[in-house]
Amino acid sequence: MRNSVAWNMTIPQLNYLVASPFRYGMMPDLAVSWDVASDGLSYTFKLHPDAAWQDGKPVTADDVVFSLRRIKGLEDLKTPAYSATMSAVDTVEAVDPKTVRVKMSRLSAGWLAGLGLIGNMMYPKHVDPATYQFTGAPVGSGPFKFVSFTPDIKGVLVRNDKYWKKDEFGRRLPYVDGLEFFVIQDQAAERAALTTGQVDMGGTQSFPWIGLTDELKKRVPGVQLNTYYNPWGVFFNGTRSIFQDQRIRTAFQLAVDRPAANNIGFSNEGNPYHLYNAWGGQYAFTADELKAFPGFNPDKQQDIAKAKELLVSFLKDNNLTLDSWRPDLLTRQEQAVGQLYADILAAQLKANLGITVKMSSVDNPTNIDRLAKKNFDIVIQGLALSGDDPVLNIGAYTLCNSGQNFGGYCDPDLDKLVFQLDAALDSPSRQKLSKQLERKAYDLAWHVIIVAAPSTTVARPYVKGMWQVGHAQDSYISMRERVWFDK
Repeated sequence: MRNSVAWNMTIPQLNYLVASPFRYGMMPDLAVSWDVASDGLSYTFKLHPDAAWQDGKPVTADDVVFSLRRIKGLEDLKTPAYSATMSAVDTVEAVDPKTVRVKMSRLSAGWLAGLGLIGNMMYPKHVDPATYQFTGAPVGSGPFKFVSFTPDIKGVLVRNDKYWKKDEFGRRLPYVDGLEFFVIQDQAAERAALTTGQVDMGGTQSFPWIGLTDELKKRVPGVQLNTYYNPWGVFFNGTRSIFQDQRIRTAFQLAVDRPAANNIGFSNEGNPYHLYNAWGGQYAFTADELKAFPGFNPDKQQDIAKAKELLVSFLKDNNLTLDSWRPDLLTRQEQAVGQLYADILAAQLKANLGITVKMSSVDNPTNIDRLAKKNFDIVIQGLALSGDDPVLNIGAYTLCNSGQNFGGYCDPDLDKLVFQLDAALDSPSRQKLSKQLERKAYDLAWHVIIVAAPSTTVARPYVKGMWQVGHAQDSYISMRERVWFDK
């Protein structure tokens, strides 16, 4: 793998309250069961009686209460990234040491699935969460324990011999003795490590196999490949008055040539017909449906002509010229895929509209600071898809106060649609409302999705028990508690 070691090391050390892997449905994790009140406004979770932290202390309801409040932004996290998943939660309380009750302020069909998102792990109340930045010795409840972490080089975990989970045959998990994570920045070196057997599995959110999967299958017969898609795009800064003008946002939406971006960036192995919802799920628009949207017109020149009309009137009414207005495009310098999208967007805006962007490629701390302070014009960001739930996939990026609404824009009508969708419990109603919400978010164009990048997980033939990943937030699979080697 390349630069996702921190997440990949953290997940196997912890647990979720419940898990929601995309291809496998809801399942227990720390909670062995949960009951929903008849009115849908209260959830009661029973924790595993043997669940314990790696320092020997039991996992208690107080730990879960602390963690859920933390996600909601009521503890040490001041700008919680996943607060949208807790927007319907009113109160969280410990009923007894192994029982947690969550009361809702409104109905929420998607809340339970949101508990399984990558950032929604349960932390011990008695340990400083800063230790999970690897400044100390993290204490988790998960199948593996921390050994060492060398930034940009390697991370090591060892089997938690006292892990409280067992498989269906009574055998204690996990199966393997430990995990070693190598940071391999060079794509050719990553490929070589896999094909020569230096590593057993690779990839998670990287794409070194574009155009090379046939070669890989020849060099490693029986190799296991699993490809999914991660949409990326550009957010407009909603706090700046210039972007409250719908014309410039729509001009960007129309000018982006998604099939061309897919060809240039991913050798046509990405997905140019992808919006917010997970591809292949029950809520996603099909490619044929999207081709009827402005911006997806197969005759791209029609879209570009309309974009130019909007741009001309926008510049005139705002006393701007193409020479004087150069929007600032924020990206993270160590994030190769983000840089690729920025380059593609900049080239297309120049070629199709004559707009020259000013690139601001900064380190991650600076990027976080500028995002928090809204010190940018436009910013490249990936969408962390959240399974097959439209509230999580769309609402996370559109709700007024969501931590993942990177542009900070606010549209009360969008919020109403999100809440209406979240309260709908039957599938036909949710599908109808989801398409209304997704189309409205698309038309408002506060966020322009460019193309979905292909991500491929790879494993050598002897690796067993590795579940299929469905999207970038399919984090429970990264626990690897059931992975074993047939050799």
